[in-house]
Amino acid sequence: MPALPTVILTRESRDNQRLADRLRGLGAAVIDAPCIGIRLLPVSADDAAAVLLGAAALALTSRRAAEALAPAAAAVRESAVPLAAVGRSTADATRTLLGLEPRWTTDEATGEALARDLVATLPPAAEVVHARGDRTTGTLAQGLREGGLRLREWHVYAHEAVTPPALALTGPAVAVFSSPSAAEGFLRANPSPAGLVALAGGPTTAAALRRLGVSRVEVAEGPAPDQLFDGIRRILKEWNP
Repeated sequence: MPALPTVILTRESRDNQRLADRLRGLGAAVIDAPCIGIRLLPVSADDAAAVLLGAAALALTSRRAAEALAPAAAAVRESAVPLAAVGRSTADATRTLLGLEPRWTTDEATGEALARDLVATLPPAAEVVHARGDRTTGTLAQGLREGGLRLREWHVYAHEAVTPPALALTGPAVAVFSSPSAAEGFLRANPSPAGLVALAGGPTTAAALRRLGVSRVEVAEGPAPDQLFDGIRRILKEWNP
């Protein structure tokens, strides 16, 4: 029976651990190769109250945003501004960290999908606050503005410089990406690795991988650890059916 491909996990190490343990249980070799770093910015209760005043919705497009808002969770709840979450992973984070059930949760983990839902249900010119990092694809903002809604951007976390490892891969490998930034960093350090299968946590990351020239891109149902595990296991079955 051929050996399973090496699985490369590109999130921050603390996010990789649970998934790595499950994969090792399958007999896969796992490389912890962080390609992205996140620094949460300070958010106070007063900040949250001021930013959310008059907003019709608070949009979160990553669980990192929920982590950043957690210190001010009580103020977010007191504002009574309804939440909109991109995908299941972000929605789970709002429940766990903020104690709030999103009014809008998209099945498709993209800014375009969330913008469509908000435009379809909010009145014209309503203001949406987007709690986000310092990098964005801009798709949520574009969709909201084209749909006649107003946008206020609230930077609650920032990306930090990370030097992704250059890996000496000698056989097939599966690399797992949950963001375009992680994909860009990995491929700068490992240009055109032979035999690489890329697993994207969603369609936005998949599109970035294809633009970067990866020849085989698979897409998981979402970026949550169990969804990524299912996607990896599906690929590994090609070697061990």
